[in-house]
Amino acid sequence: MACVNPETCIVEPRLFPMLANWNIDYTMEEILVQLKKEMMSPQNRKLAQPSEGNEDGRVDHKGLVLKCCIL
Repeated sequence: MACVNPETCIVEPRLFPMLANWNIDYTMEEILVQLKKEMMSPQNRKLAQPSEGNEDGRVDHKGLVLKCCIL
């Protein structure tokens, strides 16, 4: 996806419109719904999924491994 850094697998806030135009009234649900819509867009539906067990490459700036699951 265009808003995800391919090296770190982290969503880049400046490339994700809802985060780039942040409003303090946004809820976590609204952000996740918008992210799901982005994932389901035609240009992103055909993208390959990252390989399983690739958590080692998903490190935040503090060195913590990030794991995210969207249901």
